[in-house]
Parts: sequence; C-alpha cells; structure tokens
Amino acid sequence: LQGAVGAATISFGLSFLLALFYIKKLFPRPFLVHSNPPIFTAPALRDVLGFSLPTAASGVLMMLIVWGDRLLVSYYCSAADIGIYQAAVQCGFMLAIVLSAFNAIFSPLIAELYRKGEIGRLDRLFKISTKWGLYCCAPFGLVLMLAPRETMTFFFGPQYEGGAVVLIIVTMTQLINVGTGAVDHLLIMTGQQRSWVMISAFMLVVNLTLGFLLIPRWGLLGAALSTATTYTGLFVAGLLHVKRTLGVWPYEMQYLKGLLAAVLAGFAVMFVRASGMGPPTLIFCGSVATALLVFGVTLFTLGLDREDREFLGLMWRRNG
Repeated sequence: LQGAVGAATISFGLSFLLALFYIKKLFPRPFLVHSNPPIFTAPALRDVLGFSLPTAASGVLMMLIVWGDRLLVSYYCSAADIGIYQAAVQCGFMLAIVLSAFNAIFSPLIAELYRKGEIGRLDRLFKISTKWGLYCCAPFGLVLMLAPRETMTFFFGPQYEGGAVVLIIVTMTQLINVGTGAVDHLLIMTGQQRSWVMISAFMLVVNLTLGFLLIPRWGLLGAALSTATTYTGLFVAGLLHVKRTLGVWPYEMQYLKGLLAAVLAGFAVMFVRASGMGPPTLIFCGSVATALLVFGVTLFTLGLDREDREFLGLMWRRNG
C-alpha cells in the first residue's frame, strides 16, 4: 500500500512539474516579474476569478459525488465489501476515460465556435463527438454488462465475483454519462459554469441522501443504485439545460447504425459466454474480441457518413 501511495504521489508531482514547464514555455508573460502592460489588472483578475472559481467548485462537487458512495460504503459495510465495491466501480469508470479524452480535444473547439456564434457547427460537433464516444465505449460496455463475473475475475480474481451486479449498474450509468456527451464542458465553455455548479450541488445532496437511506439497508446494491440515480440525474439535467439555453442536441437518426451494431455485438457476447469455451479469463478475452469484431464490422458494413470520416480525420490530426 505504501508503494502504491508513493508511486501516485511521485507521478502527480512529476506531472505538475512538466505542466509548469510547458505552460512557461507556451505562455512566458505570466512568469515575468514585471510585465508591461501588467497582466493581472483588476478587471482581468475579476474575469478570471468569475470563471475559475465556479469551475473549480464544480470540480470539487464532482469529486465529492464520485467518492461519496465509497466513503459511505466504508462506514456501513465491511472492509471486504468496500474492496469489492471499489473494484467494480473502477471497472465501470474505465468507460469515462474515453469521454475524458474526447472532452480534452473538443473543449477548445467548443469555446471557439461559441465565441464566433457558430451554433450550427457547435451542434454538429456535439452530435458527432457524442456518437463516436458511444461507438468507442459500446463494445466494452456490452462485455462489462453481459459478462460481469468474468470481467471481475479477469481483473481482480474469483473472490471479487460478488461485485458483478454492481458492475452492471455502474456500467449502465457510465454509458448514460458517455451518451449525454460533453454537457459539463459545453456549459462551462459557454459561460454557464454557475448553472453547472448548481446542478452538481443539488445532485450531491441527492447522492448523500440516497446513500444514507439505501446503503444501510441494501449494502453494495444500495450504493450502486444511489450512484446510478445521481449520475443519471446529473447528466440528464445538464443535457436538458444545454438544449434549453444553447439549442443543441446530440441525437439523430444516424445512431440507428450504432444501435444495430450494438445489438448484434451483444448477441455475439452472450453466445460466447453461453458456449462455456473455457475459464473466465478466456471467456472475457473472447467476449472483448468478439464484441469489437462484430461491432466494428457491422458499423463499417453499414457505411460511414461523410461527417464520420471527417471526425476520424480530425481525431487523427489532433493526436498525430
């Protein structure tokens, strides 16, 4: 445990130093002792704090939502239970990594398009990024939901199979998260960060209330249900607020291609699991390979739209 803590501390420290180095390289003026004209004038400082403080507050609230259920599980349940719950939640949260990567790429584009008043292009960006976020997550999400025991055994061992139901619920929740797109970044990058703070604060209260009510009665299942309710409410409320204020919406008929690919991939995963092809580790690996193959082949057989090809080209250039 001490080694893990030490490794995490060192990695965060090195990340901070590297970030500081590149910030100074890209933006040297803030590091000058004397700058003419001065950078931190009173109006500029007021604008910066007006944006950054609510944004930072929303980040703190999101962290409290993420960790609230785990702290309550550690209080009401045994050490073994919190270990199983943490393992299952970590597996489900792997899907959020894809969304984080998309958000890092598109956040500056959101700000630029909104500044130029190009809401139509912003709407198309919202649609295509959300759709491809789901495309990237769907095969893995299907495996996590349809082969949860094999997944827990593959990553953590057979003693963690008890977290299978939690994994199903958490995975469904994260798919909803991915399926609503970058609503938090849309609100923050378009000057509505205070609205996102209010939504986050309200859902934190809901999360803690449900946790106190459900976890003592139902244990890990209660924690998973309280978390699922909180995340679903959080991102659906954000999505509706984005629709009302910006007039953008992520869904369109082209999603039917992905839906068909997901259905076929789901049946393929169930077939692999029912075949009893070997130990859980082999079933998990076979399920992942099958889901990726069936989903990808189906999607490309149905044909990519022009905007899909443009999106893939953008992703390649941004990460090249």
